Amino acid sequence: AGEYWQLRCAGLPAAVLRTVEQALALMLKPPAGSWLPSSTQPPALIPIRALLKQLPDAVLGAAPAPAPACTLAQTHLDSLWQQTRWHGLAAGFDDAALNALGTVLQHCPGQGSAPGPLPAWAKHRWQHAEVPGSEHALLLFCPLPAAMEAAGRLLAQLLQGPVYQRLRVELQLGYAVFSTFRQVEGVGGLLFGVQSPHASQVQILDHLLTLLRQGVTLAPAAGQALAAQFDEPAMGNAEVAEWAWQTFLATQPGRLDALRRSILKTRQTDLDQLLNHLLDTDSTWLCLANAAAPDASWLGSNP
Repeated sequence: AGEYWQLRCAGLPAAVLRTVEQALALMLKPPAGSWLPSSTQPPALIPIRALLKQLPDAVLGAAPAPAPACTLAQTHLDSLWQQTRWHGLAAGFDDAALNALGTVLQHCPGQGSAPGPLPAWAKHRWQHAEVPGSEHALLLFCPLPAAMEAAGRLLAQLLQGPVYQRLRVELQLGYAVFSTFRQVEGVGGLLFGVQSPHASQVQILDHLLTLLRQGVTLAPAAGQALAAQFDEPAMGNAEVAEWAWQTFLATQPGRLDALRRSILKTRQTDLDQLLNHLLDTDSTWLCLANAAAPDASWLGSNP
């Protein structure tokens, strides 16, 4: 993602320790066959899945790297590791296992560092992604400040039904229609995705904005149901670890119980203000689409 590789291991502590140790050794000195061109190509993804795969790089503002002109070898990797920075997060280890993990990580190449500042872009950004497939696809990602996470999660929950009903059932834009709250490399926000065989990317965006302008109505039980999903004993280990990792990347220390309380305190006026914020011409959006921006003045924003 962006300029980072990410290694994630989960399981019994002893197994994780051994796996990390072996993985670091392979990263430092991969087998000779790793430098040979791949003889097989992965199967092509449908457009919307291909966009989702590129979303982390797009959020971080990273462009796809061109293929190197030279033949890569171990010497290139050795040089790369000398310049690297790394950071990590461990969860679920007792003191003894954590000390053992620290010993293993002494072999991690580069220098340990804290996560850097989150990316920022001005107003609306349209990014054209070259992906296979003939159907139109668009992801609309609306990042939110950390203080708006609770309201953003509740708004996303309330929008799931209307977005699917309007775009998938009534307008029949396509079979791939979704809306959710997503944390992408530490950046939390609302994510909408549509793939359509006939509606253009601009038309898809217009339908989404029209629906947002209609607003939502907060049902009394909606906040309680969502808050219950963030009760740590009811969450899976992987869910808790992922939330902790995303919070760590966001450089915003947080607690699940605080998020639950914020969700329960969210009112209709908070959702209305958030919708107004999203629809404001000065708000921040990322449109990732398999088409170029229509022109330099789309919705008065910067392509």
